[in-house]
Amino acid sequence: MATLSFRNVVKEFPGGVQAVKNFNLEVSDREFIVLVGPSGCGKTTTLRMVAGLEEISRGEIFIDNVRINDVPPKDRDIAMVFQNYALYPHMDVYNNMAFGLKLRKMAKDEIDRRVKEAGEILAITEYLQRRPKELSGGQMQRVAVGRAIVRNAKVYLFDEPLSNLDAKLRVEMRAELNRLHNRLQATMIYVTHDQVEAMTLGDRIVIMLNGLVQQCDTPLIIYDRPVNKFVASFIGSPSMNFLDGHLEKAAAGYRFGFGDNHIKIPEKLNDKIKNHGGKQVFFGIRPEHVYDAKFAKEKKADDTIVGTVEVIERLGHEILVYLSISGQKLILKEDAHSKAEVGEKMEISFNYDMIHVFDKETEENLVVK
Repeated sequence: MATLSFRNVVKEFPGGVQAVKNFNLEVSDREFIVLVGPSGCGKTTTLRMVAGLEEISRGEIFIDNVRINDVPPKDRDIAMVFQNYALYPHMDVYNNMAFGLKLRKMAKDEIDRRVKEAGEILAITEYLQRRPKELSGGQMQRVAVGRAIVRNAKVYLFDEPLSNLDAKLRVEMRAELNRLHNRLQATMIYVTHDQVEAMTLGDRIVIMLNGLVQQCDTPLIIYDRPVNKFVASFIGSPSMNFLDGHLEKAAAGYRFGFGDNHIKIPEKLNDKIKNHGGKQVFFGIRPEHVYDAKFAKEKKADDTIVGTVEVIERLGHEILVYLSISGQKLILKEDAHSKAEVGEKMEISFNYDMIHVFDKETEENLVVK
């Protein structure tokens, strides 16, 4: 397999529009990296530069310490799976998967071995004689993946390969791709706008916005320690709650105030937020870290605030409760058997170990500094 290195990579289109800005990343051998972000953030352009489908404006890309800026796409030893499958409609599955190997003048026996082995890995052996029009969306996606893995390439690139599948198939194919990576032990770069795919597939996640890397780390660290408000809002479903208010001095440190409400800030965070006393900030907390106070084992009067239940979403295994507090919105997760009702007043408390405070101007997370 291979390492992959991006060094100050820039992609500039005519008119001076920069789709990718100073992109730096070191990908280890056999690592599964996911590039994720909203449409237009530069993730697919970055992938296409690796494949040689887009020219690099500035900077360098290396595969196994070999600079590939000027290497033709066919000589980069890369396999790519596209969003639209890109299968040849007049060929059966076997020949779709074998076509690239035939172009490389590979021996017939070796082609046959690789195609059949890929067919077994992806559970499509029984479809090898069918044409694409006779396959379901999930089966066509497996063929597209199979065409890539027969290559035994140094790096595998995936450009939103599951976006055309329905919800159930997406879940199944995510599991298939995880198993495939574990079996091949290959270096993979995967592009998606779906944060659930990113969280479940990546060894590390690269979150992009407007061509810039916002954060690169493991899924758990990004979820628990987002570096800014954008990352905190993009990762997680439902999104992190944000309350708009200010920090004020309290007896033992600081508290967050909005409307007539006050939320204590743990003393362990005093040093990180002390320069923001009296300033406007966003208070952040994920829905699973907000609790109906009547279920709390211990509570104090200053540990809770009160909101009005506006909406209840029942998801089967849990419910989402949407509250209004002094004109601001907050979501909490509850057990599916919760008795919460629309219109009632609910007293809530928080997991104070999971509080985030964001500078209102820079949107930087003060807690993870």
